[in-house]
Amino acid sequence: MYIDLGAEPNPHVLVVGSSGYGKSTLLKRMVGELGRKHIPAIIFDGHSEHEGMVRGMGGKVYDASKYGINIFSLDGLTINERADSVAKLFSEVYGLGYLQEFSLRQCISYMYRKHADRITGKLDRVPNIRDLLREIDIFIANSRSTAEANRLRQIKGRIALLSAGAFSGSGAELGRLARGLSSFSLAGMHSNEAMMIYIHELLGRLYMNMKGNDKEKGIKLFIIIDEGDSLLDKGSQSSGIISRLISEGRKYGLGVIIVTHSASNLSNSIVGNASTLIAFRTREPSDINYVSNIIAYGDPERSGAVRLMLGKLDQHSAILVNYTVKKPVVFISNNVAEAAVLPKAADADISNFIVAEASKPIKLADLQERVRGAFGDNAQQKLAELAALGSLKTFSFEGEVWAGTRPNPGLEHEV
Repeated sequence: MYIDLGAEPNPHVLVVGSSGYGKSTLLKRMVGELGRKHIPAIIFDGHSEHEGMVRGMGGKVYDASKYGINIFSLDGLTINERADSVAKLFSEVYGLGYLQEFSLRQCISYMYRKHADRITGKLDRVPNIRDLLREIDIFIANSRSTAEANRLRQIKGRIALLSAGAFSGSGAELGRLARGLSSFSLAGMHSNEAMMIYIHELLGRLYMNMKGNDKEKGIKLFIIIDEGDSLLDKGSQSSGIISRLISEGRKYGLGVIIVTHSASNLSNSIVGNASTLIAFRTREPSDINYVSNIIAYGDPERSGAVRLMLGKLDQHSAILVNYTVKKPVVFISNNVAEAAVLPKAADADISNFIVAEASKPIKLADLQERVRGAFGDNAQQKLAELAALGSLKTFSFEGEVWAGTRPNPGLEHEV
């Protein structure tokens, strides 16, 4: 089985799993494959983990804390529209109340007025974070009550934490980003809030730039977000722009790859629109249940088998499901283990499941429990049949009954 991301009608990929089981290794292989096919990609690198790979492939690495995106650039919007947009963005990210958002909106509007021609509305220069902080100081000095002044001080304290380097200047030309491999290192940002604002603004501008082009056949650019669970919480503004990219981006040649520890923290629109899901070993019970139901398409019997598998996958092994694949399969390195197709009681050979479970010695009681969890009590008969045929061998060791399917007289030694 081979999935060509550049040729997929729906190219969006979600990679989930706990740390240390192979997500980053797989991502590096995927980026390498995109490079060999000359498909541009932009990586948002939460821990600066991929800098060496990007440079080694001739790509460009940007330090997000120094690469300026001025969130006050109008980019085709009116002053009022941009003021509303920025105030709403800050309100969402920082959890501002209605009065705080209203006060912030006023400060932003007055800041713009100081740099705009009264007749044409054209800006003499684009204001920046420092300009906004100065405007907030003026509002504090002229506040009519202690409550209003304190409200403004709280806003200023949060906005002051934003890196001035990250939110000033104009940065690189967007068209250049869409022509090669680029990585934005987010490790130098002061907070997750700053990262979310940065991603939202850069992707929003990139999306509008791509949207202005003719609709594309095939994928012309991949957006890759590593550590997506910390940057794309449900309801966040950055999550909203990613949802828009996933639902509409393919029309303009955009594909999205998200790597995350926890799929359950992502919005339903992001998860639901990813046509390829790759799940590595997962430890969190709530995430195991969530991912299992997705992979099993809501089938309770198959979901039980997936839950068992997710909790015991080896390193660099994962469950893959794609609309072109009729059943989920276990993905191992660059290979797909066809024998490890996940079973369903109604249409799969239960023997395959038992053989896979007992490929290494396992306590018979544990094996019975796993088979019962995956297929129900009716599967116990198949287990007994395999034992009667000798395919499943049992033996006693230190008072416990063990089972194994390997044709090996040294099972006791292996235990």
